[in-house]
Amino acid sequence: MFKALEIIPPISGNLPIPIAYYYVIMGVLLVSVVYASTILSPLLVLAAISLVVVTLYVPELALFGFIFSRVITEWLEEHIPLITAGGYEVLLVFALAAVVCIRLARYRNTDLPRFHPYVWPLLLLSIILFIGLTYTPSSGYAIDKAVQFLFFGVFLFIATIMLLQKKSDIVRLVAVFVVMSIAVSGIMIYEGIQSILSGDFLGYFARLTILGANPIGIARVLAIAIASISVIAFFEKSRTRRFYLFALIMFLFVALLATNTRGPVLSLIAGMVIFILFFSGIKSSKIIPYSLLAVSVLIILFLALPEQFINRYFLLFGKEYGVYAQIGTELDTRATRLEMWMQAGGLWLSDIKSFLIGKGTGSFALLSTMHDFRWYPHNIFLETVAEYGLIGLLVLLTVLGQMGIIAKSCWTMVKRDDKQKVLFLVILVPAIVTFFAVQMSGDLPTNRLLWLQFGILVAYWRIQTSEMNSQNTGHNRID
Repeated sequence: MFKALEIIPPISGNLPIPIAYYYVIMGVLLVSVVYASTILSPLLVLAAISLVVVTLYVPELALFGFIFSRVITEWLEEHIPLITAGGYEVLLVFALAAVVCIRLARYRNTDLPRFHPYVWPLLLLSIILFIGLTYTPSSGYAIDKAVQFLFFGVFLFIATIMLLQKKSDIVRLVAVFVVMSIAVSGIMIYEGIQSILSGDFLGYFARLTILGANPIGIARVLAIAIASISVIAFFEKSRTRRFYLFALIMFLFVALLATNTRGPVLSLIAGMVIFILFFSGIKSSKIIPYSLLAVSVLIILFLALPEQFINRYFLLFGKEYGVYAQIGTELDTRATRLEMWMQAGGLWLSDIKSFLIGKGTGSFALLSTMHDFRWYPHNIFLETVAEYGLIGLLVLLTVLGQMGIIAKSCWTMVKRDDKQKVLFLVILVPAIVTFFAVQMSGDLPTNRLLWLQFGILVAYWRIQTSEMNSQNTGHNRID
């Protein structure tokens, strides 16, 4: 009788729990949408329902929406002012929450993420952020920071694990991500050439981006795409395909350099070094020729690009003077990474209380000499010790340690299977690149790309472990 009422294909089939639970969840969501329609525009309600349906059928698109959120929100604010940046992200969270609830109702098994140790450290880190609200000198920003990390850190991590149920889901996510990165690079390079030809780039520093999005976010996405394609190209046996992939990497790398953003470029280099040394299987005698080739290509690109696109790469630390078109010369302390790191360390070591529990959530912005309302040290380790002390640092190290254990377990399972090894490294190497990137920019909530990639890594581990268990069970039955 109840099966006749099921109208959503992904929910059809035998449910392991009373189907009434499913209808209760759907009823709550429906009531929420109806209530929202009384205080919000019908367009937002329609957008929320559409996102839920799309996420049910193609969950990787919702995750893709988080990856390119800055680009999408800039476009939405320009063309659909009704949907602000915050509103767009709230809609994405609503869609993910709805689909996760539905899947929890359908798949009530013992392998749910809430029962696994890799979730608790991240959840504990979120709890520490909320505890930090009780003794921070900050106010509104601190609350916003704690809430954002809960939703765009912990919840996004769990939702990613829940949504990626098959390897094909992960493959589609990587494919869509790479294709969109190529499209973004093409638009950026085209607009850059047009600007140079028209004489718009009068400044000493030029930074390509798209739709007004932050160049750092765009650069991180391009660095991850380059890392993924580089892994595929490295294991590609066809010389012709390898040539095309190499040309594609160079195309993306030109766009990456043109963002004039140093952190993602250095992070990409560091991530690829880790890949070559520990995961590529290259003999030590071949590492030097590969390294010389990479350095040569980098030098050629630096020589070929206009001066405006490369000046910032030679100003890694200290104060830099930026000449902006029709604005003049002004001191730009936002790039003073070393100074911010020293201030964060000074706050941590200022007294015994700060050493243990830090200054509180969002305190760096008020207590540092930057005095920026939403400032942070641009390094998650120094941010953690400055605001949450040694206790917060130990929890963060536990989170990273759990990811390291899972990565090691996956590598043990797949390193003898070339096909599975490539897919795993396409997941792992970009995560390593992002890990290095978050040591130079962003804070705990805004580095959501790292938590999403950790979720993808855990999702792959769950899928691979399940497949191996099924194979072992099959062999046992045959025996």
